[in-house]
Amino acid sequence: AIGSTSRDIRFYDVSSSQYFEEYHLFAMADVPYCFDYHYNTKQPNTESLLIFGVDTGAIHLLTFMKPVTQLFE
Repeated sequence: AIGSTSRDIRFYDVSSSQYFEEYHLFAMADVPYCFDYHYNTKQPNTESLLIFGVDTGAIHLLTFMKPVTQLFE
């Protein structure tokens, strides 16, 4: 995931040598700039968490139920 000052987050498929944008989360109220990703290394397709901070000081959480097979429903 890559955040930008355009107030968006872009999610890329990096499983091959070519990177492709898969999803684009846009029109956010604030600028996302600090990311951290937590997942179970022994079971990577179980629930994972993307934590990001924005320029106003808030922290947001995105929970992915099946991050390997289906990022969004």
